Amino acid sequence: MIRGMEQTAEALPTPHRTARRSDAALLAEDMANGLRLILGVTAGLIESGRRVDLAGLGEEFCRLCVGILAMPLAEGQKLRPLLETLRDQLDQLHAALMPPA
Repeated sequence: MIRGMEQTAEALPTPHRTARRSDAALLAEDMANGLRLILGVTAGLIESGRRVDLAGLGEEFCRLCVGILAMPLAEGQKLRPLLETLRDQLDQLHAALMPPA
């Protein structure tokens, strides 16, 4: 399995849902969790030898980043660990697609 792709939703840091958060923060968190699931499926496809195009995933990650940057700083910073995890997973997928040297 591609390193780090076995993480579950419980293993990812997420902000506490008890504090009042904006709709934008809730939407960004839901979008990030959806992207995390898609990255996991994509990792499975790569491992099974399927050809995949990661361009759409990179674009989705960029849209998520833009949305988070539009939030108030304190609220956006709470999503940073989740965003960093997604970035690392996307980087791992790109590395897995690179031809052996």
